[in-house]
Amino acid sequence: MRLGHRYGGRMALSHDVTLPREQEATFPDRCVACGTEGPEDLYTVRQRPLSFLPFLSPLFSVFTSKVEASAPACRDCREECVRQVRYRSLLSFVLLAGVATVVIVWHEQLLPTTRGTRKLAFLGYALIGVGPTILLDVFAPRAFDITARKDTVDYEFRSESYAEEFADNNGAAVE
Repeated sequence: MRLGHRYGGRMALSHDVTLPREQEATFPDRCVACGTEGPEDLYTVRQRPLSFLPFLSPLFSVFTSKVEASAPACRDCREECVRQVRYRSLLSFVLLAGVATVVIVWHEQLLPTTRGTRKLAFLGYALIGVGPTILLDVFAPRAFDITARKDTVDYEFRSESYAEEFADNNGAAVE
């Protein structure tokens, strides 16, 4: 099985289009996942802008507004996209919980005794916990996702042709 076999044999990386946050995005009138013309549903993605404030205190997330984008999608494709997000979230939780459990239960045997190497070991365990999820997001991207920043929103598409049409509709370029 070749890497990226589902996407024409190429490496399956997302195709990104960056728009100003205040610009209303115009999507092509076809399904974001399968490309079918005139889909009857919408697939909505919501995200808060990237910031370190919510890491400091969850109360700070109240002060950041959510960014929302709705792309046209067939009903079946929308359900598949929602299911994919749920499965990836579950995978992340299970991996992190599994690694945390192993470290907590066997910390005496697993962790080195010096403070400096103990920090490196924790970093290694964290990478084992989140690494597979990151690799999945990079090499098997979702049909549609967004990354919100302070002043811009990155619209990320699995389909290069959909990204190019989206970019043309919005006066932007595919990155």
